[in-house]
Amino acid sequence: MEVKVRLNEQIINKSLQLHYRYFGSSHKRRLMLVPIILIAVSLYLIYTEIKKASFQGQSGSGNFFGIGLGINFYLGILYIVFAVAYYFYMLYRMKNLGKTLLKNLGENVNFDMEITDSSITTKLASSTTTNDWTAFKNAIISTDVVLLYQQNNTFSMFEKSFFISETDFSSFKNIITQHIPNAIQHS
Repeated sequence: MEVKVRLNEQIINKSLQLHYRYFGSSHKRRLMLVPIILIAVSLYLIYTEIKKASFQGQSGSGNFFGIGLGINFYLGILYIVFAVAYYFYMLYRMKNLGKTLLKNLGENVNFDMEITDSSITTKLASSTTTNDWTAFKNAIISTDVVLLYQQNNTFSMFEKSFFISETDFSSFKNIITQHIPNAIQHS
């Protein structure tokens, strides 16, 4: 069956959301872990600086509630700012990843594929590649998107609109379930 892949930002983002739902726990952990570590370090720095300053009974130009504070207090505040900035930057980056990937693909955004019972052939402008079904380790099958994994985070995305008819898309999903027994059915 012939498949005309026409990637756009919405299709890529929809595929990435499906991917992250099942295999994105490391990304979610990283999104939260870095800010939590930065805030923990900053709270430690701020606490030790306030404790040290109040114990010594200092007062000076760096007053905070009448307590003279050193560089660690301000470094702690800076770490909190970095933690918040990192969190919002990563959220922005994850939401715009489709646009970034689309730009990086360049001329490979539109290409044709031939799917048979034994292989998938990708026909790019500059080359043609054929992969047997054994090259795919896993799959996620939803109502309108299929992700085929060659490795843990490397996948090919197939959207229903790439196929000539819904019958072809259903046949494609059946072929996947025959060749990839551990395919995840997403509803």
